[in-house]
Amino acid sequence: MDPAAGDSVGHAHAHAADHGGGGGGGGGNVAIVGWQETIQGSDAHDGDALDLLLPPSHAPVDGSGRWCLCQTARLTREFVGMCLMCFFINCQPSEPYLTKYLRTVKNISEADLDTYVWPSDTYASLVFLLPLGAVAEVVGYRAVIFAGLICRQLTRVVLIYGEGLHLMVLMQVTYAAASGANTIIYALVYTLVGRDEFARSTAMVFSAVHMGRVTGSGAAQLMVDVFDCRLVELFYASWAFTSLGCAAFLTLVVCGPRRDHPSVPAPASLVSILGKDGAGALAAQLKALYAPSEVRWWSLWWVFGYSQYYVVVNYYQNIFTNIDPDGSFGVAEVTIEAAAIVGSVAPTYLRGCCVEMGPPYAITVMSFLLAGLWLVITLAQSSLALSITLNAVAFGCCTALYAHACATIADKLDDPRYAVVFSCNAMLSLVVASIAVAVGSSMGFTTNAYFVMAAIQQVVLAMLIMLQTQCVA
Repeated sequence: MDPAAGDSVGHAHAHAADHGGGGGGGGGNVAIVGWQETIQGSDAHDGDALDLLLPPSHAPVDGSGRWCLCQTARLTREFVGMCLMCFFINCQPSEPYLTKYLRTVKNISEADLDTYVWPSDTYASLVFLLPLGAVAEVVGYRAVIFAGLICRQLTRVVLIYGEGLHLMVLMQVTYAAASGANTIIYALVYTLVGRDEFARSTAMVFSAVHMGRVTGSGAAQLMVDVFDCRLVELFYASWAFTSLGCAAFLTLVVCGPRRDHPSVPAPASLVSILGKDGAGALAAQLKALYAPSEVRWWSLWWVFGYSQYYVVVNYYQNIFTNIDPDGSFGVAEVTIEAAAIVGSVAPTYLRGCCVEMGPPYAITVMSFLLAGLWLVITLAQSSLALSITLNAVAFGCCTALYAHACATIADKLDDPRYAVVFSCNAMLSLVVASIAVAVGSSMGFTTNAYFVMAAIQQVVLAMLIMLQTQCVA
């Protein structure tokens, strides 16, 4: 199972968030951009869009000149509901002990984990990602997110009651389907805030994800060390938190009154464009989405830089287990997720620095840094504490880059079809990761070999960017 499930993540948005549309559309929850333009006649890039995090005095007015406080309250409720859902579905006390649980309780060997179980998550994610993005445009974001929550429930059932290698592989498939919906989870968030708050809302949601993991990991260590709980009891606790996340989504995001503006038409979904106007029109739409230079640069990092994260995130627990089979894995996860929280917030404060450097140079510097970290992790395995620290720094850097990429791409897109761009980026990234996993599996890679591969991939990315930059200059 990918311990970074929240981090596979992408985003979507559109002129209508619930049905149809270029990321939403067909009569459901109208996204802020289109809703505001209809009422105020202003451009979304002017920064006047309804801002969830600003006082009510900044809210748009309705036709009678009254403040639309009800709309602000609804958006606030849904944003809080999304944050709570992200917290609970990631508060999983079982995650720090997943590898140990599968090896000691389910009797799955390390070789089978590396060859069959962990790779199946990558392969299944590749199958689910792009279709989920397309389906979200047709049936709505909330329907896809709810389906993902159901898959999380199935994952918990199989983990607790399933036996044998085949069912553990099935568990990874259901988990991949749930993780694929993460792109839509973050997509829906962008429909609830104005463009000028994309960076801050990204930091808040990412922080909720990693705070959930910190809480779950701390609870795991407490349950094992203080209450002497059996491993299976940790998985029951994770099931309970997953159910709380589902309840938060249903009560705060799905249910409750809505006051969607009735006159905002939903743009045609890409599926309908393909059926009506053909592949040429679809290709033109996709080309226009990637026209802004910053969208292209950060999408390039997403595809070739973040793909190594998909690989190593499935193997770092093996390093911890090999160093100390009885180590404090809850403490390890707390440390890594705490670093990820810092990484989630960092782009909000370092955005100016990244803009000043420019995407090519920022990506090049961070790629070389990550390559060095992945290599050092393979060498520094004499101490569990040192290995935990190095992994925490590396994953914190990955999270910072990912959060910055998401917010920047969303902000720079002229056509807010976030689900399409993020699903495409995530799918291409998984293609690269799948190739890496397939090569590793066929060659019998050890855990360390995957980290070396990740380092090489980062160096190649940095060198390609440097070459491209010199050619343009």
